[in-house]
Amino acid sequence: MLNGFSPAGMEQVVKHLGKTAENRNLPPKDLQEDSKKLAAFANNYWGMEADIPFAQTSLARTGSPLYFNSNGPATSSTFSEQEVQELEQRWVQLYLKNDADAFADLLANNFLYTSPMCEVVERGAYLNNLRERIVVMDYAHASDTRIQLLGETAVVTASWDVKERYRGQEFAGPCRITRVWTKQGNKGRAVAFQVTECPQK
Repeated sequence: MLNGFSPAGMEQVVKHLGKTAENRNLPPKDLQEDSKKLAAFANNYWGMEADIPFAQTSLARTGSPLYFNSNGPATSSTFSEQEVQELEQRWVQLYLKNDADAFADLLANNFLYTSPMCEVVERGAYLNNLRERIVVMDYAHASDTRIQLLGETAVVTASWDVKERYRGQEFAGPCRITRVWTKQGNKGRAVAFQVTECPQK
């Protein structure tokens, strides 16, 4: 092991995972700032821990960023459309249940929610609203869902027909939502969520 990386030498008995290292130098200090150096270094070392920033940002020479998790198989650092769809479904399911503890796993530490009233709510307050049932969603149906995949980021826009209560006041009707997901390790977490109410027809 070298700085958390497995040198590509005898390990090449693991077929197609890399090539014999041409150099075994320590990573240069400006590795993350120079994409060519980063690619060259990744070519020389086939294995790395999933929580190392190099592993989460480097591009493999195949063009498919892969990193190796010591607790499991190789995992892609990019989103698939199916993965985003599953995250969206889980979001609604947990919100309807007011399951704040499970819901917390869907939110990045720097998560921000922008409400229809232009309020900006941070992660802790958002979860507290759910946990204390300050916000209760009774119904939600999504349509016109569009997913844009941008490597480690996914942007979702959709029309929502919702029925919910906020501090005892009921809201029901159509709205538009935008949610931004990012890959953190091998998990997708939301970093931003915005809701805009649509005029009632």
